[in-house]
Amino acid sequence: MTNSVIASPRLGAWQSMTLRRGWAARLWIATAQARLAMTACFAFTLSSYVAYAEDRPLTQPTRDVDVIYRIAGPDGPLEQRLRWGVTLGKLRVDPPSPGLYMIIDQQTHIMQAVREADRSVVQVDGGDKALPGAAPGGRFTKGEVAQIQGLPCTLWQTNDLSGRKVSICMTSDGVMLRAEADGLVLAEATAVKFAPLGEAVFRVPSNYRKIMPAPVSRKP
Repeated sequence: MTNSVIASPRLGAWQSMTLRRGWAARLWIATAQARLAMTACFAFTLSSYVAYAEDRPLTQPTRDVDVIYRIAGPDGPLEQRLRWGVTLGKLRVDPPSPGLYMIIDQQTHIMQAVREADRSVVQVDGGDKALPGAAPGGRFTKGEVAQIQGLPCTLWQTNDLSGRKVSICMTSDGVMLRAEADGLVLAEATAVKFAPLGEAVFRVPSNYRKIMPAPVSRKP
């Protein structure tokens, strides 16, 4: 699941690597505002830890879910759709730009960015680098219970990669419903649907041209 009209965190390894290549650079630039506003979402849904504890929320969905977020954009709100296939261990991100989507394998940290217009796929191996989001092991402060889209969620305070204070509202089964920073709503769920998601949702066309940048070095 959080691109910013406010101070935004630095681009991570995934973005900077992708910016080196042709249309992928346009993909990331065109959706940079949306992606950075969704950083708060990615900070938790793509983080490496998923266990619930009293001092931190469950940060990854425990069942398949399809969420549409309204995110802050420079010229007004935008929509971004995130779909988690829990059994498959995959996340599909449909940014505001039509004809573009990303499939992220949450086990291998491989991301495939698909552009339908020229039938191409940029595949990025993240190695041991963290996916976009908060630093692992970040501290959380538990707050009150709210309700968004008819679903209860708990407010948690933490910091993003740039050290900025962020507030997120997480359901008990690991779905982020809202993210705020500096009093500005960065992302808020406008539709949430829990239902099984088939492999077709996360399929990358096998006949598309593949572009594979050099992988990020893995730790020894």
